Amino acid sequence: MAATNNIQRHLPSVLLQIPPLDVSRPYLQQIARDVSNDNVRVQDAGSGKGKGIFASKEFSEGDVIFRECPLVAMQHNESSKETTVCAHSHVFVGSVEQLIAKSLVNVIESAAALAAQGDHDKARDSDDEDGVEDEEAEELQQRMELINQHVSTAEIEQLQTGALKLPLSERMQLPEPIPCRGGCHALYSSAAAEEAAWQQQHCLLCPGTPAAAPTAGPSSSSGAGGSSTRSAASHHHPPHNPCGSGSAAAGSSHTGSATLDCQYGLEVDRASLGMFYDHAARTNDIFVLVAKAVAMTALRAMHILQGHQPMQQQQQQHLGVRQEVQQGGSSAVSGSAGAPGSVSAGYVEWGLSQLKGSLQGDHGTSTSLPSSSSTAACTPGMAEAALLEAWMPLSMGWKRLWWESVAVPEDVEDEQAFRQQLKELTAESLELMKPAWPGVAALFPALMSMEVWGGLVGMFELNNLAMAVPSPVEDYFLLVDGLPEPEKAACQQSTQKWLDALDKWYDVPAQGTGFMALQSCANHSCEPNAATEGEGTGLTAVYARRAIKEGEEITITYIEEDGDEDGTGKALSFKQRQAALRDYGFKCQCTLCLRDAAKAPKKPSRSGVKTGRR
Repeated sequence: MAATNNIQRHLPSVLLQIPPLDVSRPYLQQIARDVSNDNVRVQDAGSGKGKGIFASKEFSEGDVIFRECPLVAMQHNESSKETTVCAHSHVFVGSVEQLIAKSLVNVIESAAALAAQGDHDKARDSDDEDGVEDEEAEELQQRMELINQHVSTAEIEQLQTGALKLPLSERMQLPEPIPCRGGCHALYSSAAAEEAAWQQQHCLLCPGTPAAAPTAGPSSSSGAGGSSTRSAASHHHPPHNPCGSGSAAAGSSHTGSATLDCQYGLEVDRASLGMFYDHAARTNDIFVLVAKAVAMTALRAMHILQGHQPMQQQQQQHLGVRQEVQQGGSSAVSGSAGAPGSVSAGYVEWGLSQLKGSLQGDHGTSTSLPSSSSTAACTPGMAEAALLEAWMPLSMGWKRLWWESVAVPEDVEDEQAFRQQLKELTAESLELMKPAWPGVAALFPALMSMEVWGGLVGMFELNNLAMAVPSPVEDYFLLVDGLPEPEKAACQQSTQKWLDALDKWYDVPAQGTGFMALQSCANHSCEPNAATEGEGTGLTAVYARRAIKEGEEITITYIEEDGDEDGTGKALSFKQRQAALRDYGFKCQCTLCLRDAAKAPKKPSRSGVKTGRR
């Protein structure tokens, strides 16, 4: 028992370590091959920057270098109120009419909620900072005036129900939404996407029926979502209530409780999941992304323990689902498929050796550990080896504890209190998830530790990618605008009022955040040669901003400024760019910063400062 406890005490720190490049190289080579067709390679970037992405061929300006789907991702909760996308592939689902109606209904409901909150604050004579925000209220008032001026609530309802059709909307064919088998609000673009999501993550994340989960659950498209922010509790909104029937997947069996069932050998308490989602909605929904990563890892580890070969199978499934939504037929995969066979063997052996070394430091502790090839049976120590193999894709991201890594906002006066608040929020989230996942907590306790939970939040803070899927509503209005006369004028008699009601918000994309296995290897530059762009397929493309030579490092920017249209960060001063990069823990020494630094007054150099992300 003492040896087991010591293993669990040291395993989280092993999981948070980034393996050496010679250990991770087979996996990174596979990802580069699968994602980019060997257009790029991952190698040591030098100058203390760790690994980086390098071009294996020449690229012209505008060329797509590679397309990638995320290892793990989610739609922002606020975005899910206005747009409807597949919870797995993040492509839009439904119809143009439904999307327009949903956007307008969201404005109407938000305005009503703000008005009610304002009345409540006045009744209490509240000066609370969480009262009605003037800027938000003014924007909602402006949008409500536009809606009332151009369309009626009856027309919006007709659009929402399908009773009212817009001309030529049939040209914007979108997938019919497929509901989650567990009954929550998650929707999918196909039965294959729903199946893949259930097997890979969602069977442990679905809160089930309202009776089983009376508090908040996932949003109408992909669960409560959002990206890590600079404030400890940044997303305040009314929670969504899940609906539908309980889960009935292959590999699941009810244990006798109304809310407790077993998924692939792991027990889940759906009612406790509801409380976890409610906390994430009230505080910071980055915790939902962490839960997705942990669920994915635990399920993979269980498949390994049960003697399956889930990595190759999941890769084939994942490829099939992604190609289904891919326009143009080119393949695009992600590290979410895992690390099959010999690709992961080196990492597992390295992880076990790190764990053994830690145990040797404990006086009197046995250092007997399994080999990576012995994970077929669940004997003592096998869970740790299986967990390492399942964890490997996430091991590539640079991790620091959230409450230690995040930069303190300028308006925060007490840094220590701010960081303590982040730590307490993480602990609250974890404590709510433990009763929801008794199986994970019992078999893989390292995944339910503060180190791993906080390290994953830190990883998403440092490596996440903002995802923006273009709206088909924008494409629809562009289609109408491009029609020849008199067809255009005829269509606009029906469509113009809807465009006027939406006004400048007609092209709102579906927004989310995700962790990309290959893209996360790209280093930062304030004048990058590449950039990322969301596509309607739900994939993210990395394209060349200028000509790139073979062997040249491919860089992107980690920062951007409001009003900076091309997102390069060049509109920021040298000092502002360095401040914006504080979260990443390095001092930028790209060509632009070196030129700017040469112009600045000389100061004594600081030793021990990182020059890269990894």
